Amino acid sequence: MNKELSKYLLRYWVLMAFLFNLVNGPALAASPTLRAQSGGGSQTQATYADFNQTCATPIYTRVTSQRGEGVELAAQFSDSFVGTTLDLATRWNEGEWGTEPFTPTVAGGHVTLPAAPVEDQGGWVRSQPTFTRGIYEAVADFGEGNNQHLGFGSDGFEGNRYFLFSTFTSTTQLYARVNNDATEQRIEIGALPVGFHRYRVEWAAHPTEALSDTIAFYIDDQFITSFTINNTGAQNFYAYMSNNGLAPLAVDSLQVMPNYAASGTYESCVLDAGDMHSWSSVNWDAQIPISGTVVMETRSSFDKTSWSDWTQVLTSTGSPIALQQRYGQYRVTLTTTDVVTSPILDAITMHYSPSTFALAMTDKNIVTATIGAPVTYALSVTVPQTQTYGLVVTHTLPAGLKYDSLTGVTTWGTSTSPSVSASAPNDGSAPVTVKIDFGDAEFITSTANITIPTVVANVLDNQAGKVFTASTTATYKDEVGGTHSLPTLTDSFTLTEPILVFSKTVQSIASPFNVNRSVTYRLTVSHPGGANTGPAYDVLVDDLVPAALTLQTPITISVSGGAGGYTTNVLTNTVAVTVTTIPPGGVVTVDLSAQLNSGAQMGDVITNTGRVTWTSRAGENTNERTGLGGVNDYNAVSSTPVTVQMPDIALAKTDGGVSLPVGAGGALTYTLTYTNLGNFVAPGVIITETVPTSTTFNSTLSTAGWNCVSSTCTYHVGTVAVGMTGTVKFVVDVSPMLLGSTVITNTAMIDTDGTHGLEVTKANNTATDTTTILYHLFLPLALKTP
Repeated sequence: MNKELSKYLLRYWVLMAFLFNLVNGPALAASPTLRAQSGGGSQTQATYADFNQTCATPIYTRVTSQRGEGVELAAQFSDSFVGTTLDLATRWNEGEWGTEPFTPTVAGGHVTLPAAPVEDQGGWVRSQPTFTRGIYEAVADFGEGNNQHLGFGSDGFEGNRYFLFSTFTSTTQLYARVNNDATEQRIEIGALPVGFHRYRVEWAAHPTEALSDTIAFYIDDQFITSFTINNTGAQNFYAYMSNNGLAPLAVDSLQVMPNYAASGTYESCVLDAGDMHSWSSVNWDAQIPISGTVVMETRSSFDKTSWSDWTQVLTSTGSPIALQQRYGQYRVTLTTTDVVTSPILDAITMHYSPSTFALAMTDKNIVTATIGAPVTYALSVTVPQTQTYGLVVTHTLPAGLKYDSLTGVTTWGTSTSPSVSASAPNDGSAPVTVKIDFGDAEFITSTANITIPTVVANVLDNQAGKVFTASTTATYKDEVGGTHSLPTLTDSFTLTEPILVFSKTVQSIASPFNVNRSVTYRLTVSHPGGANTGPAYDVLVDDLVPAALTLQTPITISVSGGAGGYTTNVLTNTVAVTVTTIPPGGVVTVDLSAQLNSGAQMGDVITNTGRVTWTSRAGENTNERTGLGGVNDYNAVSSTPVTVQMPDIALAKTDGGVSLPVGAGGALTYTLTYTNLGNFVAPGVIITETVPTSTTFNSTLSTAGWNCVSSTCTYHVGTVAVGMTGTVKFVVDVSPMLLGSTVITNTAMIDTDGTHGLEVTKANNTATDTTTILYHLFLPLALKTP
């Protein structure tokens, strides 16, 4: 090696050692702190120091500076010395250089080769696999002891074959030593660096000389020196850690490349976009061989504790971050199918911008609601960080809704409860504004949830089909006091009302309907359904039977179409049926019978009225609409009349005002006139006559059809329709033997057969006529001839 170059390097590392000692040795870089100001910005990681953070998590990856600075796959042979023992099963062997016991210890994430109890009586740890050419890299802390070695070597350094960082015979200086069964090449690097540093030995084929290899030495990526050796016999070397001195040697990690791991990940430290700023997008650059892949993912958090899922970044240029919050991380996954090559992440840039809040609202998927129904609005505010400033959520209810102040607003997700106020009036007559003031709240989750309870008011303007639209907005302040507004959100639902159709009909009635006969009524309540209709609740069907009737039992009730259960209450002449619910398409029928009381008169009209009421909500609810009248118009009535029906047969009788001379033996003719004066047909009408004394029935002159038994004669008229009139002749012959003036009285009677009930009006069922019979004396006349 050029002597001038060696002197230069020696002076350089003496200076570096001085600086290292001055700061008590270099530490791995801490997590970056970013203080974002108003507006946007970015943070780039592109150097070894950027990536080599103690807070980063490499899994089968490592930070490299060999082919540029970045992240590549870790070696297949590597160890970070996690745990409490060396992996003597698959990675390492250990042994002594002398006869004294030697036991390496693993603790705190590194292995310590202890000081030899006696100089040159220490020990070694070496890899189980061997390597021919490759890169040996260890993060180590040399102790102030002689013969401490890191690098490649043959078995026990047999044949003087080794490429080592070494303290050699010194306790204060560090050397680079190379030998391959020849004279050792050695350079004094300088004073021992203080603390942990990266020591790398690169063993490679000479670019132009087939029988030569080059051995290069680096500390913390700084080139120190290189040697050229004859490569005869330089193969199957072990990766060594050796301590034969009187001070400990500590190694934090060690790896040999190639071969590379097939896949690995690197998870960044938590990156802070700054107060009221959020990570928004990402750019990255990588070296990707044909055999390799690079997959980039990001995630975010508002508090560094609760994280979103990892989301793949689909492109390497300006891909948006799925959930934009104050804290972010990236995770890169590297893979290779060729163990001698690895992709390298060269650089990544995370962009941030001023934070925005997200506002969401739902009425819990309510599409329709009835009067008196509770409608709970669920709001959420998603924040990018825990601290907020001047956050106010304003929720406006349309007229027709009331804010349920008794239940009140419920919030969760913040360390303190917001103040809540509502405008007046709060009775459904006007819009109501509910203001939820969080102030400078600290969020304990990324989303604060808010529930605002409301109820559909029972006011006149609330009718079926009305659409209610509530709106929500929010304002907040940024880190410098500027006010920002979120877009207004709306949510709507439609009012439905229960609609019932009620009818009362005569299901059956006695014919004719008169005293002691019954009528059956049917009360039908149905829900026709249709647009903007909903179930009816607490349906009450009642019927007060008129006093002219007497209610009969049993009462028959049927439900269909999903109508709910019912209860029946019968008291004297009152029937009350309560049905829990009648949905659209539901039907309830109530059949009841009543008997006509005595005292009813023909033609009396008896009107029976039924009534039904219902509500918009099940059970007692002070906000529901009922059937009590006024705005509570959920009621209906239906009436049906019945008429008392009776036949009323009237009979009139006359002899025409005739007086008969006895001697003539004349015939006495009675004209009987019958009429149905009632409102129902008179069946089986019979006229009954009695042949007067001193007379005989004259069948020839009488209307045909009389049937006489002894002195009683009957005439079967048959059925007489309402209003029908007819006449019948009843003729008797007066005996010529009557002497003097005689009065003949004759009474006739008419009646029905009673199959349609007895007549109530009997006074016109008889007719009497009186006839005076005059006596005439006939004397013989004798004529004389003068």
